[in-house]
Amino acid sequence: MIPAPFHRRWSVAVTLLALLLPLPACGGPTSHADGPPSRIVSLVPTATETLFALGAGDLVVGRCAYCDYPPEAADVPAVADALSAGAERILALDPDLILVGSDAQARALGALAERIPVRKFIADDLAGVRRSIADLGELVGRSGRATELLDEIDAAFDRVRAAAVNRAPVRVLFVVQREPLRVAGGSSHISELLTAIGAVNVASGMDRPWPELSAETLIRWNPEVLLDGSIAPDGDEAGTLAFWARFVSLSAVRSGRVHRVAEPAVVRPGPRLPMALAYLERIVWGDGR
Repeated sequence: MIPAPFHRRWSVAVTLLALLLPLPACGGPTSHADGPPSRIVSLVPTATETLFALGAGDLVVGRCAYCDYPPEAADVPAVADALSAGAERILALDPDLILVGSDAQARALGALAERIPVRKFIADDLAGVRRSIADLGELVGRSGRATELLDEIDAAFDRVRAAAVNRAPVRVLFVVQREPLRVAGGSSHISELLTAIGAVNVASGMDRPWPELSAETLIRWNPEVLLDGSIAPDGDEAGTLAFWARFVSLSAVRSGRVHRVAEPAVVRPGPRLPMALAYLERIVWGDGR
């Protein structure tokens, strides 16, 4: 999961960095005495998106305020934000399953978690994405569709990896927060996406998914391409370029290869990974060189 400001930039749930420590996902689908769940409250944007992609959007009866994709999700009542949940509103929906993205979210449910089954939905890396899609597909009786989604993701990775064979690697840094400076580390799904398109994540040696980086280290690493996905008042391309212009010694700045990341699919590891790959490939490699 992504640090707080980055999540809010793309309306992605869980908005405190303390919630982003890796957590063990539940093993295997949750069992229900009366069969698969039929009324799900999803407090995780990626889970909500996955359910709709599986063709099970009709099972989602409640969502968090940041569950904004696909557009049809907006028709589902919002019953929670990142850390607080309206217990009465959730109870009124009579769910038989609640999906959360962290222990803190589960704790925010309070006594509600003792009355309704709660399942963690964790997808921090590509392996986690695959497990989550497969598990949710089995959980809601859409395993066939889950397999199709996974095949689409695999095909997208095969395509960009094949294209990357003929490219000279380029050194890239993906910024998820400006102050303090945080970047996509080696254990993040973004690092895996960059590797697939033939880029070298200069922060790949940092094991944490979203480590803090000093300005001195940034300058020493000197990335050739800088991708800025942080939340900022100047949330456009011009404002982004103006901010990074102060780091005039960076190769990325001197060559004009600083880009604002404007595609939410990049930071939401789920069914839209093929879209994320195509987007990153386009802004990193331009005309496909």
